[in-house]
Amino acid sequence: MNKDSFRFTSEVTLIDSDGHNQGRIKVQEAQRIAFDSGLDLIEVSKIDGISVCRIMDYGKWKYERNKKRKHQKSSNPTTKEMKFGMRIEKHDQQTKIDHISHFLEKGHPVRMVVEMRGRERAYPRLAMDKMDGMIAELRGSFKDFDDIRKTKGNVSTLLHPNKDTRNGQNNTERSSKEKTTPPQKSGTGG
Repeated sequence: MNKDSFRFTSEVTLIDSDGHNQGRIKVQEAQRIAFDSGLDLIEVSKIDGISVCRIMDYGKWKYERNKKRKHQKSSNPTTKEMKFGMRIEKHDQQTKIDHISHFLEKGHPVRMVVEMRGRERAYPRLAMDKMDGMIAELRGSFKDFDDIRKTKGNVSTLLHPNKDTRNGQNNTERSSKEKTTPPQKSGTGG
């Protein structure tokens, strides 16, 4: 969309602010109509050398377009990655598992990686056991997971979130909370 880029054409096909086609009119007439309505004359496309123009609030249109793009960008789930070492402490492992659970509730797929360093690479079975244990702890937080892959220095898998995640809760969690949670009274004492 271009603003005032039809300087060299004498006629334009005009679409008014309501979206109705007004037909071919002279550029000066289209500019006058746009000026009288307090809006902008924007070139939408060009067909056979004739500009197709629309009367609209260009600033508002640009703002709404950027808002839609930003919303689309933020609503797309991004794959998160969580790395674990073979010698991770139990508390640190639990903290990372809590983060993974949170990501899955938000609808993001999560790649879990157990890294092996040095002599740890001689015992890939221990890394597989660690991965199996973490998957067992997260059971119920995800729909399914890819096969566990072994590479030279790590073991990894991708956890897929439940399809029914919305606003950070599963439908089963939401419905059970709605049914069993009594209304809370505010204040202290009674």
